[in-house]
Amino acid sequence: SWVTSAKFDGDGRLLCSVSKDRSLRIWDVQVGYEVLELWGHESWTTCCAFAPAGGSLVFSGGHDKMVRQWDLNSGMEVGQFTGHVSGVYDLALSADGCILTTASWDGTCRVWSVKKM
Repeated sequence: SWVTSAKFDGDGRLLCSVSKDRSLRIWDVQVGYEVLELWGHESWTTCCAFAPAGGSLVFSGGHDKMVRQWDLNSGMEVGQFTGHVSGVYDLALSADGCILTTASWDGTCRVWSVKKM
């Protein structure tokens, strides 16, 4: 499937890729293998970001107007950020992982508070 974005974690050990098939795939860079596959978006996934180094969270945004928060230890979705009226095309986390910003094709940028896990 067509990969739309890929980002390293803070340690450079893991890579998250997102794609048009609606998935997030977590790769162990050292061994070159996929270690986790996450599903939940209802349309293609466009962007991703890891929580700061040492964290176990990854975030994803997509054409379904949703931002999802995932726990890498459990492989489960643990949060959602809703409010955009069009697809989310970019997101970023603050250095401390407490603030998430998202950009959407609706022409807005939103700022969210992130609960630490």
